[in-house]
Amino acid sequence: MGKQLELLPGVIRSSLGVAPGRLSLRASGQRRMISFKWDDQVIMEYCRD
Repeated sequence: MGKQLELLPGVIRSSLGVAPGRLSLRASGQRRMISFKWDDQVIMEYCRD
């Protein structure tokens, strides 16, 4: 799972062609939910039970 997490931001960044600083990755340990945000807009959410 670690490798996948490292890969995802790069894939999203390259596909959007945005500056890395504008794309933020937030992970919640309690819900195990990962949100990719760009300009405060959620692009993708990943949930794990």
